[in-house]
Amino acid sequence: MGRHRTDTAENAVPPGRMRSTPTAQGFSPAPGLLAACAALLAALLYARTAGFGFIFLDDTLYITENPHVLAGLTLDSLRWALSFNDANYWHPVTWLSLLLDSTLYGDWAGGFHLTNVIFHCANASLLYFLVLRWFGLARPQGADPAGAKWAAFGVALAFALHPAHVESVAWVTERKDVLLLFFGLLSLRSYTVYAQRRAAGEKASLLPALGWFVPSLLSKPMLVTMPALLLLLDFWPLGRLRADGGNSHRTPLGALLMEKLLFLVPALAMGVIAIVTHPQAYGAEELTLGLRLGNGVASYLDYLRLLFWPEGLALVYPYPASVPALKLAGALLLLAGATAAALWQLKRRPHLAVCWFWFVGTLAPILIPPKVGLHVAYADRWLYLPAIGISLGLALLAWEGLSRLSDGRLRQRAAAGLLAALVLGLGALSHRQLDWWRDGMTVYERVLAVTDENYFVMNNYGVQKMRAGDFQAAEKWMRKSLAIQPGYDKALGNLGILYANTERYAQALPFLAAALAKDASEPCELAEDHYVTGLCLARLGRYDEAEPHYRAALKIMPQYAQAYNDLGNIASLRGRPDQAEELYAKALEINPTYAVARENLARARAQRATAATSPAQNP
Repeated sequence: MGRHRTDTAENAVPPGRMRSTPTAQGFSPAPGLLAACAALLAALLYARTAGFGFIFLDDTLYITENPHVLAGLTLDSLRWALSFNDANYWHPVTWLSLLLDSTLYGDWAGGFHLTNVIFHCANASLLYFLVLRWFGLARPQGADPAGAKWAAFGVALAFALHPAHVESVAWVTERKDVLLLFFGLLSLRSYTVYAQRRAAGEKASLLPALGWFVPSLLSKPMLVTMPALLLLLDFWPLGRLRADGGNSHRTPLGALLMEKLLFLVPALAMGVIAIVTHPQAYGAEELTLGLRLGNGVASYLDYLRLLFWPEGLALVYPYPASVPALKLAGALLLLAGATAAALWQLKRRPHLAVCWFWFVGTLAPILIPPKVGLHVAYADRWLYLPAIGISLGLALLAWEGLSRLSDGRLRQRAAAGLLAALVLGLGALSHRQLDWWRDGMTVYERVLAVTDENYFVMNNYGVQKMRAGDFQAAEKWMRKSLAIQPGYDKALGNLGILYANTERYAQALPFLAAALAKDASEPCELAEDHYVTGLCLARLGRYDEAEPHYRAALKIMPQYAQAYNDLGNIASLRGRPDQAEELYAKALEINPTYAVARENLARARAQRATAATSPAQNP
């Protein structure tokens, strides 16, 4: 299948594939220069994200409203990052990265964005060198050996500039993606070196590859298919798989499988931990297993469309109520046809099967989600790793096709034209895609422009409008969300909060009651719904009804300073100054900068002092 030891990728020629077309002398830059060029183009594309802000979807959970991250690197925050906290599934490496950013940049969103960009650029360079090594071990039959560096460069460019990867780089929360691939590529490189040394009869250890694999899992548990991916690479380009007694440098399948147990154990462990520690579902859909299976298969069409026709990209693609039979049939036919074609070409072009199964297999873990988190039909960010398989396959086909041109200069010009088209085409599309990631408003407006019945984003966009003081627009979008999903607890609660903010207290109560009846929101949202319900009731003079809601909010969030302050107001109105003073003091203890509670406490103490010095009144 291929040779396992080489000093330079250009000189490595697999056994049995010695024939190649003549090479023409021309521009031949060093591999390091091409790797740097791919990283530089990515940096130029994404440099303007330094001026972007955070967005109102998960960036709040991960950074702007996360006190542990905002505190930076401290003993308490480190302990929290390594624990099984309730902020999201367990990915301590991602948390540690964000803690370091918070220490370095404070609340400057641009700094967090730049860290994402740095890792993305590093990934483009790592990918180039890794693919170049693979292409040096096994190239397509008849391919020009000098074309290896350019084929690898094409893979790196497609990765660096593809618009489907904008979400993974421009969204701070997706630090998970750039980290998982950074460590994953280092693991793949270490495994490749291990295989080459074993083939050369040298001692080698799998520990470096395993050592990089674990932090990849701890960044985002998506590369749980690593054992299967390594087996694919054993087949091509490493050529380690031995099906019979020949080729002594190859390894029996049983021995290869035993090797993969080292990777299988942490992969299975992280898969279980991710399911157990992931937050509960916060979409309003009830997804049956049949619907999830159907959407998982049909979404392969969506992912291939994103790769080959990256138009209409959005942050959230709503989960379908049902999967069209025609789409499902088309996906099944495509999967079966492409798999059959890859297997038919297995002997002549083994790389096609490996590239295809890379794409299909690495997508599999996220296609049929458990009943947790936000359910989406598919997502751009989930292509960050799987798309490499398609890019590899296309680069190899292009390399083979160009090598058939007998005129060396024409071959070079054609290759240069393809690479230029790749840079200009993908770069222009990604530049336009980045325009919609400037802030929370623009990213939501893009989603609403290219998707239908997206009740989740309609609600979030309404919240953004409410925070900006545009209550009329906020009400419109929240009501649109409820028109599509009438029982959506988040939209019900938010509409109640909006009415409370605009002093329509009686109008707010039915929506808040409906949200509380769902009891499906996150704890902080339940506490807020109880608090706002208590506020509305108190403003309507219904103090006896308001107090239990304030108490319920405090039971969920004991550090709810506003609830203590409002309970102090009720105690003061009931003529209980001592109790009011105690409650105001508790609010100030929680939030020493709470000016309203400070004024109320001063007033309560003045009233008590006045009462103490006033002469006793006759009964």
